[in-house]
Amino acid sequence: MELFVLKKNRSRKYDSEDLLRKILLLSGAEGILVRREANGRLMLEARPGGGIPFHVSVSHTARYWVCITDPRGPVGIDIEEKGRTVRPGVLKALHPFEQAYLEGLEEGSADWTDAFLDIWTRKESYVKYLGRGISHGLSTFSVIAETGDPAACVREGSENTAYLWPLSVADGFWAAVCAAHPQEDVTVRYFTDHGCPLKSAEEHTADLLAQKDHTAEELLEKLRRKGHDFPAAQAAVSKAKESGFLDDERFAENYARKAMSRGKGTYRILQELLRKGVPADQARTVLEKISPDMEGDLDRALRQAGALLEKCGEGDGAPVTDRTRARIARRLSALGYETAVVCSVLERLPS
Repeated sequence: MELFVLKKNRSRKYDSEDLLRKILLLSGAEGILVRREANGRLMLEARPGGGIPFHVSVSHTARYWVCITDPRGPVGIDIEEKGRTVRPGVLKALHPFEQAYLEGLEEGSADWTDAFLDIWTRKESYVKYLGRGISHGLSTFSVIAETGDPAACVREGSENTAYLWPLSVADGFWAAVCAAHPQEDVTVRYFTDHGCPLKSAEEHTADLLAQKDHTAEELLEKLRRKGHDFPAAQAAVSKAKESGFLDDERFAENYARKAMSRGKGTYRILQELLRKGVPADQARTVLEKISPDMEGDLDRALRQAGALLEKCGEGDGAPVTDRTRARIARRLSALGYETAVVCSVLERLPS
């Protein structure tokens, strides 16, 4: 018997059929199909002329997904988080022996919750072993023996004896296994899977564009980082373009106007637009288009120099010290002004 354990990323979603196919690959099982029955149970199905190498059972919580395999026959597994809330009235679904077992403990206490989850995981693993689910009727059988101790096996009417035992999966969890044979060692194999984004690429696109404007390249990169494959991300970007919600030229113009109003030089603005994915020709065209409406580089650079002089306590026609001149030159270079503009500003400062 092998137990495959996946610790989930809560920002992702996982499909049990896909994960079970991955288990088949990890187990070296070839030519096996995964089929979901009407009751939701996952089954393995051999191709014509073949057989299945093992039986499987799957269980999951918000934090973990597990699959147990058993080559000897049907198997069931259930895991539950210890901190889960027990719904009022659920005790009525238990067998009288199980209800009596819990009556000796304070309802809602940690010991009571642990005892309940021990019972619940055993019962769930048994109905999964039968392949019937909860619809089987949880009160028709007991996982607590008449002696008041947890039962090592269950047998109903003509059903074959089913064996139960607890299983350690991770801290903070209860787990139980049910099989057609007595307890045996279970090999635990941990594996990883990236899962899928919780939202579609279109939904993530709407979220991102609602927060701020993007270029097509920026948006595509962010969708890929969220786990969308390239075709899905590209399709979402194309759809946003067609709808008019995504426009590189509009982005570039808005970005450039804001950057100029903050005192940045044209060269730096161009480089920033290129880094954000705006095509070079389009970025240059936008800068040429808005230039008549905005201050020129020299005027913006002079305004930045004046602000720095005021901050340094200099100005009013007094000679500017070499130290301050150096600070102005560094500041203008950092803002992306070309050398000719910087030199022109320094020449205009009082000596």
